[in-house]
Amino acid sequence: CVPSKALIAASRHMAMVRKSADFGVSIPPGTISANFATVMARMRRIRAEISEHDSVRRYSAELGVDVFAGDASFAGRNALQIQGGPVLHFRKCIIASGAGARVPAALQGIPHLTSSNLWNLEALPPRLLVVGSGPIGLEIAQAMQRLGSQVTVLSGASGVFASAEPEASLLIRQALERDGVTFVSGRLLRVVRRAPQGGEAAGLYQAPFGMYTAELEEEGTGVRMLEAEALLNATGRVPNLEGLQLGRALGGDSSDCSESDDQLGPLAVDEQLRTRNPDIFAAGDCLPGRDRFTHAAEWQARVAVRNALLSEGLDARQLLVPRATYTDPEVASVGRSAKELRAAGVIFETFTRQAADVDRNRCDGVTEGFAALHVAPSGVILGATVVGPSAGDHISEVTLCMQHGLTAADLAGTMHPYPTAAEVVRQAAQAFVRSRIFKPESQEMLKLASESTELVRSTITK
Repeated sequence: CVPSKALIAASRHMAMVRKSADFGVSIPPGTISANFATVMARMRRIRAEISEHDSVRRYSAELGVDVFAGDASFAGRNALQIQGGPVLHFRKCIIASGAGARVPAALQGIPHLTSSNLWNLEALPPRLLVVGSGPIGLEIAQAMQRLGSQVTVLSGASGVFASAEPEASLLIRQALERDGVTFVSGRLLRVVRRAPQGGEAAGLYQAPFGMYTAELEEEGTGVRMLEAEALLNATGRVPNLEGLQLGRALGGDSSDCSESDDQLGPLAVDEQLRTRNPDIFAAGDCLPGRDRFTHAAEWQARVAVRNALLSEGLDARQLLVPRATYTDPEVASVGRSAKELRAAGVIFETFTRQAADVDRNRCDGVTEGFAALHVAPSGVILGATVVGPSAGDHISEVTLCMQHGLTAADLAGTMHPYPTAAEVVRQAAQAFVRSRIFKPESQEMLKLASESTELVRSTITK
């Protein structure tokens, strides 16, 4: 998370400089450039500063945790073997092994960039092919394009940013296209070849880069070839479970631990994040599901630890996970989408406020984005999407309301400082309130109340 946000911050400054003329600030043409080595050096410095929070030194020296470094595998239902080290016997265990990049068939055996090793780049590749158009792929594509690489995004049949509301997906695609990113959609990646330049020693991270040739196919339209000096695999992530020998821990009782990892399938847990072995819990990206976020892993870990050590019986299904993608504009959401609500047969209305209609956004030159609230007739907020500056910050306000049962009317009735971009959320909630005041039955009640008041007034005067 941290490296990509540092890269994105640098790219946003580039974009702001290019738009400076819109605000009356003139910069001579041809004087804007990005020093990619400096950008990456800053990213690595920030990463090193923040990594101290999760360092072995802090955990061992400050928190009193015994840290064993090395590959581990289960040696039984309550035993863990550290390669080259001791066998650890435990009463409770939490699996938090994270996830790694999913490698499509066309990239098997081909050296390429992922969201893990991209940060080793020492030079900006002239051209970058991004395979995958989910949040990670779009964030990196926009940042690298703004810093000077020519980026092409290969999107699958499900479309660009398929996990977002359609209106948000369209806005983000249009924003990246304005930055110069090219999208190639709906084609099957058949074959990828990589030919090193400058000899076999040419690496992934510095010039001279290798040359990737990607062969794409779509039924009825033939084959298309794409070339780029670098290729980023952003097709998703899969749990890091290989080598753990889960079958020894989860595959049966103490006398029968022969079930293989393949037979076990995905790592399954109950509502308390407990596996088939009641002494073993799991949290974070090693679990199946779409909410693979750092903050979701952190809160799952809280549930797992408290259930494992304190037997509190906390239900992880009660966790409400906000989602944020740090493109420009940002996209954030929480709860269920309109499509999910309709599929479940839920009665709701969507109330939307355009970001450009908020006074602070007008001052800041924001021309696109919105806040949309999906609200039940009772006023309960069922889901929300915010697109615009700091959307990832604004979604927390909606998450708070949903977590604690506050309604759209409660949100609309909360004073916000003026002028702030966060008003887009309150004004979307205000649209719900207005809909209740001005609906026909409400108007009829107001009319009756007015007539009753006039009748009382006339009776008194008589």
